[in-house]
Amino acid sequence: MFCQDADLEPLALNYIDVTDGTGPMVTAAPSITTTHPVAVASASSYSRRGHTVVATSLSAAVGIDGLPGSALLVADAGIAECVLEDRTDPALMAPGIEALVADGWEVTVLVPAPRMGAAHWGLRGSSAMLQAWCGGRGPANPSNSGRPRYPERVPPPLYTQPVVAFIWDFDRTLIPSNQQDALFDAYGVDPDAFWREVDGLTRFYQARGVKIGRDAAYLLHILTYVREGIFEGLTNARLRELGAGIEPAPGIPEFFEATRRHVADEPRYSASGITVEHYTVSTGILPMIEGSPLAPHLDGIWANTFVEEQAPPGYLSHLDMPSTEMPISALG
Repeated sequence: MFCQDADLEPLALNYIDVTDGTGPMVTAAPSITTTHPVAVASASSYSRRGHTVVATSLSAAVGIDGLPGSALLVADAGIAECVLEDRTDPALMAPGIEALVADGWEVTVLVPAPRMGAAHWGLRGSSAMLQAWCGGRGPANPSNSGRPRYPERVPPPLYTQPVVAFIWDFDRTLIPSNQQDALFDAYGVDPDAFWREVDGLTRFYQARGVKIGRDAAYLLHILTYVREGIFEGLTNARLRELGAGIEPAPGIPEFFEATRRHVADEPRYSASGITVEHYTVSTGILPMIEGSPLAPHLDGIWANTFVEEQAPPGYLSHLDMPSTEMPISALG
């Protein structure tokens, strides 16, 4: 615990506020007087040991406007001390602390003792040291009791997995209906008739000793429609083109960007590296989703694929032939 001495006189310090875009620079300047008693006490300690101390505002040191507090730069020792006031929000200064560390400074943040909890939270995961300071001695302001403490490490990040991932279904969630409707419309197929056939396929195959799930059944039925010429010439490229006509549900994809922006604009989250990502896991058709207006706003897509050209037996010993666009013929 760092306790200021009420009898300590303000110390004249070299000062200049200079930045080069990468961090504070320390140069000779006319002397001024810093008035923050904790900064005075700390600067005096370094001065008596022969160090050159530059005093500046906390905002100037960390490169973030509007932060109340002071900062001391001990250039010949590579030490930066940031002195917070009661009203300083530690979370707001976290990016500036990391910038100082990246510039080679050894950073200690001097925090009012009652605000240590807030500093642990706001600076969690940063590379700085924390040290509490308390009020000065005197009849009206007795010093805090208890054994003094050395600076302590900032706790490790609270969020070791800082990605907030939204996992979405696609049909009737991100879009108001089924993605396959675009396929049926393009080829003049009655969707109700198609799905009735799909519903009967599990029983059809089970009667022949084959167990098959509904999701596989509908994909196989699409391939049957291709083979029978109903979906004539249907390729993966054509599926992507049809996906472009899929209409998103109301508020999508605007909601994706709003959640990302909300977290990015909140200092408590951004200081801990928290981000938002959006994914879809669908029993639908991958090329159709990839071709949809939602694809650029998704961080990942899991869905079913079709193979156009199947590898023949012995293909490893044959010269690789260039692929040509062919109708889909198998499940991927």
